[in-house]
Amino acid sequence: VAGTKLLKDINPGYTSAFNYVVYGPHFTIFKNKLFFVANDAVHGYELWSTDGTEAGTSLFKDIRTTDGDDPVGYGGFAWETYSEPNFKVVGNKMYFGANPHITSVENYMVGDSPILYETDGTPEGTFFVQPPLDPRYNYNYLYDVRGMTVIDDKLFVFCRQAFHDFQGIKNGGIYLVDASKPISRLIELVGNAGDAGTNEDVERYSMRPFNGEYYFLGKTYDNTDAINLWKMNPTDYSFTNITQATNLTNPDFSDSNISSNLLVAKEIDNKLFFVKTDISAGQIFSTDGTVSGTQFQAKSSSNNHVNTTQYAQGMSVIPSSLFSFNNALYFKAQFALGQPNGLWRLNFTSLSDSN
Repeated sequence: VAGTKLLKDINPGYTSAFNYVVYGPHFTIFKNKLFFVANDAVHGYELWSTDGTEAGTSLFKDIRTTDGDDPVGYGGFAWETYSEPNFKVVGNKMYFGANPHITSVENYMVGDSPILYETDGTPEGTFFVQPPLDPRYNYNYLYDVRGMTVIDDKLFVFCRQAFHDFQGIKNGGIYLVDASKPISRLIELVGNAGDAGTNEDVERYSMRPFNGEYYFLGKTYDNTDAINLWKMNPTDYSFTNITQATNLTNPDFSDSNISSNLLVAKEIDNKLFFVKTDISAGQIFSTDGTVSGTQFQAKSSSNNHVNTTQYAQGMSVIPSSLFSFNNALYFKAQFALGQPNGLWRLNFTSLSDSN
């Protein structure tokens, strides 16, 4: 108690320097400092650092200077520009998403989407990551950063790439940021959503590790209505669509809105149980990592509803987490619109579901 005190009042007065609902400070230790996002009511939400002393706690980098100096909450991490994935440390660099509100032509392209930034721990060494530049253009960004995963000192980012000749280009997917080679796109995807962050070993929006491979939800450009569970082999960067519709007896793994989906998963008995988090078709599946070993596990047709086609076959309220106990899987859900939330159990022995 005696050694616990206020380190620094960053935003004096009754307003907090942090917004946990929208932003979160993303406390990350890097180069013997603690980095975080804060608002001092002068610069907006920007990158700060501290060495543990009041004198050593200060604004590290003012990223958005054009119109970002607004005490109500703009800045490089304003709500329009903020990237939800946590800061990631890879080797001697730290990566994060921010937006500098760039020039008119470029801004038309990326809007207020978060651009991938890196820092070496110095303000002058903090700038946006730039893929190989086409000599015809004067800029190239990785933007709309949605998720980041670190594997063996390599950064895997789901984002899009922006440069001047962007019309008609399918530029979304998973990009590899490796210090030993140029930035490259590993797979072309419209959307990606990593884990919901409900497991203690997985961060929100990161790919979910299972048996040495990494899982995420995504959809391809040639089938924009289908969101499937994919896995990536981190050695050869090969990708496999696990939940192909032809494999599932009761496939309902489609939704045109990738942004509404997150992977809720739990590893049990060498299988990955997971939920597709879509409000009209949430259901539980399991996989051993193969297409043939992926099974549809949980639905309920016992709770009738006027719209039985849409709601009687799937969850209308999605579990935020899954728990295993005594050879069963427990979760909170709602299996029919208008019904109350309940604690449900999926028994592994009989694969039946109980309320």
